[in-house]
Amino acid sequence: MHMTELKDKSVSFAEVMVLSLLIIIFWIPARAQSSRSSKTDRVREINVRYLQFGDFGEVSIPKMLGKRNLSKYRQGGHYDFRTYLTGTKRGKNDRNELINFVFDNWTNRRLAYARYSFNTPDAGGTFHLFIEPDKEQNWTVLCRLARWQALLPGTKNLVIFPRAYSVERVSFPSGKYDIAFKDKAGRLLGDFGIDEH
Repeated sequence: MHMTELKDKSVSFAEVMVLSLLIIIFWIPARAQSSRSSKTDRVREINVRYLQFGDFGEVSIPKMLGKRNLSKYRQGGHYDFRTYLTGTKRGKNDRNELINFVFDNWTNRRLAYARYSFNTPDAGGTFHLFIEPDKEQNWTVLCRLARWQALLPGTKNLVIFPRAYSVERVSFPSGKYDIAFKDKAGRLLGDFGIDEH
């Protein structure tokens, strides 16, 4: 191929600028609109300034509870599912007990609140589960996760999961349980970290 052929096929600066402007004008606003319209249907991460640390690896943020009056909620307590511990006293860690607490309160339409912590070699956090009705009085499980990460120094997040409108418990012959949460459309949201890591 000769240099003259390459020169003819090159893109001018003006063409690049026009293409860039078209992307800015049409594609970026369309992406932003689609993300706004599905804000409650996806996982959202919000960077936070402060985390509060409690016993047995419990992590929270100021205002985690919002305007909830927890005296009206059945208390499931805190579960300690941290696996990377050396010489640290553990809190209660019975997964079946937590699964039964969530499933029974959701099935019986009772306000309830439970927390459980986890860790990895480079991160940790606490899931906060609120069993409560939404604005339309549909019973849901709202899951929020306060977490920290060591690999990205100073990274602290609040992760807000979509509300679960369906809770399913599966029992195994071994006596163990598993749990699955589904959104309003019946799509599987997962187990919000309750299952073995």
